[in-house]
Amino acid sequence: MDYPITMPTREVAAQLGTNPATVLEYARRKEDPLPLRYIKGKRNGGFVVTADFLEWIDRNTCSYNERRDYGTK
Repeated sequence: MDYPITMPTREVAAQLGTNPATVLEYARRKEDPLPLRYIKGKRNGGFVVTADFLEWIDRNTCSYNERRDYGTK
């Protein structure tokens, strides 16, 4: 399957089933933040490199059966 090289913040939010504000919260985390990037000099238009996003997903999600091991917020 072919993936786009990057995904804008809105697309990342859609993929996670959340909203862009939550994506920014994930990017602000101290431990393993979402690798949100910006073009130097820009303040808007954040994006994630898809390969980095897929690796982050692997590290920060669990299967349905494992979810109890991680608690909830």
